[in-house]
Amino acid sequence: MAAGFDFIRQKHKNSDWAHFFGLDNAFFYALAIPAILEAQQANYPHPTHLYANEFLELDAKKFSTSRSHALWLNEEIDRM
Repeated sequence: MAAGFDFIRQKHKNSDWAHFFGLDNAFFYALAIPAILEAQQANYPHPTHLYANEFLELDAKKFSTSRSHALWLNEEIDRM
């Protein structure tokens, strides 16, 4: 993931950028990956905005593909 961050940042050096991620990945996107990149390059430009999304719920349970809480495009096309 850190390599992906670095690739995107190199393409948009003079831009503000936002990062959207799930609450369960907040540690990695907000702290771990920026720390890795900062260790490799001093004063590494970090995202200017971080947005953590809450967990979605369906039937009072966490929304999850393992609970079949998903619509798959190929299945919907087959039903047409």
